[in-house]
Amino acid sequence: MGKISLGIDLGSSMTKIAGFSEGSLLIPNSADKAKPAEELISDFLRSNSCSAADIDSIAVTGAGAAAFESPLFNNRMRLIDEFTANRAGGEYFANGEDPFMVVSMGTGTSFVAVDKGRARHMGGIGIGGGTIMGLSRLILETDDIELITKLSEAGSAANTDMRISDISDKPVAGLDMAITVSNFGKAQPELRLEDKAAGIVHMVLESIFQSAALIARDTDIKLFVLIGSVSCFPQCAAMSERIRLLSPEYDFIVPKHSAYGTAIGAALAAQQ
Repeated sequence: MGKISLGIDLGSSMTKIAGFSEGSLLIPNSADKAKPAEELISDFLRSNSCSAADIDSIAVTGAGAAAFESPLFNNRMRLIDEFTANRAGGEYFANGEDPFMVVSMGTGTSFVAVDKGRARHMGGIGIGGGTIMGLSRLILETDDIELITKLSEAGSAANTDMRISDISDKPVAGLDMAITVSNFGKAQPELRLEDKAAGIVHMVLESIFQSAALIARDTDIKLFVLIGSVSCFPQCAAMSERIRLLSPEYDFIVPKHSAYGTAIGAALAAQQ
């Protein structure tokens, strides 16, 4: 195996690591932020059958990167700002398409437009994985992400959200009958946990997708690359299809290894 370029995304709740060797993406890894980065790198090396001697460079990014000063495996680390990492990760997934927007769905969500290799932060919203976890603690009394995912897949947001079909027998101003009028607008205390979980996930995803589309309005952006842990919710694919039906000009993609987009971008940006 050739020399390895590592990218580490030190998020507010998770640490993610990705790496490249001879241009090929290795098997990425992640852990709770409480796990030391050195241990996560060791796990990464073992899972990819390589050693510390194979590491050529380490790039660090994310919310916790600025305060991270410890040398790792005696390598000189490079600090990559998160927007640059998102730009490089987005380019890796966009397969040459340009322009596009990287929608980084982490604890909150940021929107980075990329045009001819230049990244521009278009804004962000305080809605993301942190919202799902917080509301789940309040409503579902759990923050077990696997349980939340399982419950949400077994439920239906149609039982929590008020939609046009709930208030009118005919489309309003030509809008689709399934369009949400109010998230949790018809929720009742006796709702099943599964429906509550589905409502939470749907509200967060819908808010992110709609925000991305609104931010991209009056630009040339038609492609949206979704990265971050929230992009791994199964409902993301269904939401992408729904947006595509409502706005055929837009294409939202959830690439393989989307959760590691920022770490992937950090490794690539360091090489650039």
